[in-house]
Amino acid sequence: MPSTDHVEDSELINSIISACHKSSTTKLYRYKWKRFLFYAADKGFDPVNPSLTWVLQYLLHLKRSGLNLSSPCVHLSAIVAHQPPMSPASSFFCHPRLKLFLRGLKNTFPDRKPIPLQWSLSLVLQALQRLPFEPLATIDLRLLTLKTVFPVAIASACRASELCALRCDQPYLQFHRDRVVAYPDITFLPKVVSSFHVSQPIILPAFPPILQQGWKGTCIPWT
Repeated sequence: MPSTDHVEDSELINSIISACHKSSTTKLYRYKWKRFLFYAADKGFDPVNPSLTWVLQYLLHLKRSGLNLSSPCVHLSAIVAHQPPMSPASSFFCHPRLKLFLRGLKNTFPDRKPIPLQWSLSLVLQALQRLPFEPLATIDLRLLTLKTVFPVAIASACRASELCALRCDQPYLQFHRDRVVAYPDITFLPKVVSSFHVSQPIILPAFPPILQQGWKGTCIPWT
């Protein structure tokens, strides 16, 4: 029988291994794994350690349903993540036939991106200076949030997850004469977890005085 310390270390090691995916990725994999379970039940095969043929047919089924090329790859990652260790299905990504299939899938069903709609930044900024975003002292919290978040998103070019992780209390939000420095919540993990990206500040320089004079309505100098 293993010692108690050994059992505790094993549980800790397993929890650390399971933490290789973020909580959002774990939820995404769980949803896609359930979808694969329904497909396996409908076709009558075992979803645990399935054959490569069934997996390829499932990926083709996803592509025919209208998903883009990256989505079947995420489904495949979810399937592989739920396979027993050292099973053949856990190493499907290294299979040469799968690599050829994904390459041929891209050539057979190329992703055609629609032409994006054009929009005007100046038009949006002008709209933020009029009703219902002005006068600033009388608008509700929802409109104030929109008027604040949009310039921050445009000026910082941050991801939505990074914007959601920003906090308005000290020491996460620091006002200076020429800039505002915003930090994400200390528990937030960015897409790239490294010493450079973790707790990376967002620096928003203030408008020069000449631009502040040209801003009609309520001025937001830290955008």
